[in-house]
Amino acid sequence: MKNWFMSLDLRERNLLMFGGTAGVLLILLSMLLSVHDEKAKQERFVGQGVEKMEWVADAVQTLKSAKGGGVDPQFRGKSLIQVSELAANRSGIRSTRFQPGGGNDAQIWFEEVPFSALMQYISRLEQDFGVIVESVSINSAKTIGLVNARVKFSK
Repeated sequence: MKNWFMSLDLRERNLLMFGGTAGVLLILLSMLLSVHDEKAKQERFVGQGVEKMEWVADAVQTLKSAKGGGVDPQFRGKSLIQVSELAANRSGIRSTRFQPGGGNDAQIWFEEVPFSALMQYISRLEQDFGVIVESVSINSAKTIGLVNARVKFSK
């Protein structure tokens, strides 16, 4: 290869060296520009993510203020059985069995209660008392419109 290069005319060698150098510089420049474009794209993506996070934080604050700041302070510190009984009384139903779990969880059974009142009870647990309903098992009772249910929830 060296023999071939040396056999070229001086003008041809200079042209070949200049062309090769220019080609390498163009390749390096295109790589640099593509890295710069990718960096700008990533910065736009991160900026959009930050904007979305700010929007979500604002929406959470709006929801909390609309709801009065979350769980009513008078219900904080109450036990699960107290909260459950309050929600049941406000919904007009009575539980037949309450079984506390190992930690901050419990199960409660209802027999022959109106379905709509059971849904009010579940809604009150979550919205008014800040309880997390983990599972609900509902079966129809003998009377139309009434159900038997088991609700598992935690604080």
